[in-house]
Amino acid sequence: MPANSGKLNGCNKRAWSQIEQTLKDLENGRHEGYRRKLDLLEERMKARLDTCEAQRRERMRNVMMIYEAEVKAANDDLKAEKETLKERMLQELREKKRKIMLQAQGLKAKPMAKTRNKKQRLSNGVSRQKELSFRTIRFTLTLDEIKYDLAKMKKPLQTSKSAEKGSGPTRTRRSTRLTRRS
Repeated sequence: MPANSGKLNGCNKRAWSQIEQTLKDLENGRHEGYRRKLDLLEERMKARLDTCEAQRRERMRNVMMIYEAEVKAANDDLKAEKETLKERMLQELREKKRKIMLQAQGLKAKPMAKTRNKKQRLSNGVSRQKELSFRTIRFTLTLDEIKYDLAKMKKPLQTSKSAEKGSGPTRTRRSTRLTRRS
């Protein structure tokens, strides 16, 4: 006890001793309130670690899916390139064979026209070299041009009420957009 503990009355001495005991328990890690709050903090930490572990597993799964997709794409590209290379080499050999046969007959060989069978190429699983993107074509027509085109198609022009009242044809530009999807 401190030096001024002699000045404390009985009630204060008891409070003083309780505080001293609480301090000792807290320092030793045996204090009940400290243990409860520590248990609560440990539970929160465990829940947070579980969440982090679940996120890690999900991220690893996503990385593996991306990796597998890239491996598949690389294998598909290799297969397509192998098929293209094989077809090109076969075509070159056929062309050489044709030239030799024509020369043997005494004729001059002309280069063979290049043809591609798109259906056959797509059915064999060979992908296109270049991906097509969305393209937008913009046509600008006057109202007179639109009316003329509709008259050729023999379809009536659907106009607004103001145009029907006799305001006459306008020279404003009308815009028509067509989107070609590939």
